[in-house]
Amino acid sequence: MSWAEAKYIIDEVGKKIEAHAPVWPQIVVTAPTGSTVTATQGDKVLTAEEVSGTWTFDVPTYGEWSIHATLGEDEKTKIVNVAEVKRYTLTITYFVATISVDTEEGATVTASIGYTSYTSQAVDGVANFSVEMPGTYELECSVDGVKAVNKAYAIVETKGSTVKAAVGFVYGYQRTKSTTDPAGRIAYTDDCVGFSPAAMDFSNSVFLYGSWEAFCTEINRPVMLKYDGTEDYELDRNDQTKKADGTSSDITSTSYGGNAMSAFKKLYVCREDDGTYETVKFSRFKLNDSYKAYAHTNANGVEQDYFYYSMFKGSNVSSVLRSIAGQGVMASQTAATEMTYAKANNTKGGISGDGWNTIYKSQWDFINDLLTLITKSDNNQATLGWGRCASSNSAGITPGGLKAKGQFFGYTDQTSSVKVFYIEDFYGNYWDRMAGMVLIGGKVYTKMTGPYPAPTNDAATYTGAGYVDSGVTVGGTSGQIVTAAVMSEQGYIPKTASGGTSDNTAYCDGLWFNASQVDYALVGGYWHNGVRVGGRCVILDALASYTGAHFVSRLSYLAP
Repeated sequence: MSWAEAKYIIDEVGKKIEAHAPVWPQIVVTAPTGSTVTATQGDKVLTAEEVSGTWTFDVPTYGEWSIHATLGEDEKTKIVNVAEVKRYTLTITYFVATISVDTEEGATVTASIGYTSYTSQAVDGVANFSVEMPGTYELECSVDGVKAVNKAYAIVETKGSTVKAAVGFVYGYQRTKSTTDPAGRIAYTDDCVGFSPAAMDFSNSVFLYGSWEAFCTEINRPVMLKYDGTEDYELDRNDQTKKADGTSSDITSTSYGGNAMSAFKKLYVCREDDGTYETVKFSRFKLNDSYKAYAHTNANGVEQDYFYYSMFKGSNVSSVLRSIAGQGVMASQTAATEMTYAKANNTKGGISGDGWNTIYKSQWDFINDLLTLITKSDNNQATLGWGRCASSNSAGITPGGLKAKGQFFGYTDQTSSVKVFYIEDFYGNYWDRMAGMVLIGGKVYTKMTGPYPAPTNDAATYTGAGYVDSGVTVGGTSGQIVTAAVMSEQGYIPKTASGGTSDNTAYCDGLWFNASQVDYALVGGYWHNGVRVGGRCVILDALASYTGAHFVSRLSYLAP
């Protein structure tokens, strides 16, 4: 090759390089047409002409350059760090809005729209984004590399606005209505697919949490709750005769100014029923309007962080219904007396309103749905313990026998108590009278939040106080196992009892009903009900005025 030929090639290549690459670093800015755009570094101020909404700056030095754009009253500044000879591009928009996302503690959250993605680390359970264009943003969260299955969306429309959203883990189950096997009918959904269910190992007298220990520890604690509704101290999780610090607790002391209670952290619950499947989902956040926190919503419509359910059946201590271990139960009282004695705790605590009360349906539903979730079964007795229920039992036993056990404990002997979420005898031993569910003319009426009226035998007492028709008319044979139910925003509604006495059929728990009167709900079953006993066992055949040695009630507390 001659020198002339070589020089020609070099010149041609140089022309092409010059045509496609800047001699100096370039900053190419895209901004709304009509803007004034400058590039500044120290006392150097560069200007450029707009070409179809872009401005190109040849910058003579490396380092940070401040790109400032104005249009009327709008302005925006961005920084570009120039480190080498290349073309730097950026887009400036005058639209700015905030997306504030409630999410899991320690979560990494992404907000994406088109090819643009923002990332934020949650602080105190909130991730904030400053976004520069309107539209629908897709939200995802992950914790320690584990990504939540469900996504959320935030619709940003207005400049300067703050849009609230929530994204997080969802733990759910789906019940196939046509399947009668109590374990085979339950399938995990969402973020607990693949989880191992919890169950009592009766042979070794130990509760096995499966994949649920961290969850159960987070949402539930044993505490001593003072009359004024403040937590005095937490109890030892494995032995409630002790405080968490190892010293002796007041769990057996009637002179203590409060009660032994099981605290439940607020979770939102979505319940749906399409006629084929019942679906229940729990989330720490209100992901959409179908998620409700009824169990934690007080009579004023205010959501509280915890509700409290008594660890023990109610005892009568000086005309006050108490939750104290080792005390005899208060039986053979009307529902109205039980509620009066429960509310007497409010007087002792100087509480105005319904803080202390008897238990009610939304809290009972909350606990039952948690039990189905963690055990992946409708058979409480097979997975958690039978409770005191044998037909040979002639009476109940005094509360407190399991006070030195952990969060869950049970036996198969049908003569001992059962313990779930630190609640002794959640089912079995004695029936628990419960507000929030009545039977009127054969139809189930419910009320998911307070206030609750003093119980009477008159239908108008309930319909006039906000009890609503669930749309369910009970049927079948009273005293049999529930084989059909409805799961809705109003929680679990038993519908048909026809399952004989098998402990391994459908919902596995009994239903009694009397359509000829106004019936006030009792739940759980008692010492003599056998296989019909369980968390979802319900009596709807007793007047509020009815008394019996096997009818009691227990306390709940929700800050007014």
